[in-house]
Amino acid sequence: MPAHGWETAAACATADPDAWFPRRGGDGGAGAKRICNERCPVRRQCLDAALADEDGRGAKDRHGIRGGLGPRQRARLAKRQSAAQPQPTG
Repeated sequence: MPAHGWETAAACATADPDAWFPRRGGDGGAGAKRICNERCPVRRQCLDAALADEDGRGAKDRHGIRGGLGPRQRARLAKRQSAAQPQPTG
């Protein structure tokens, strides 16, 4: 049972799961990223869930292609989003 209702609509639901966990020195998951970015109707929901799941983690603690982005790409995006959020005043 999917953790999120949108997961059953994901383009990766019927694809080879190994494609989303590329080996070092390979193509960096280019095929998986292409599927996400060109064909997935729930890419944004997947990316949002990945960022929420990985909150506070560095790139080394993120794995696989999620929401069309690799671990380092998601870490950079999370850092940019965090920096753009207003900081609470005390």
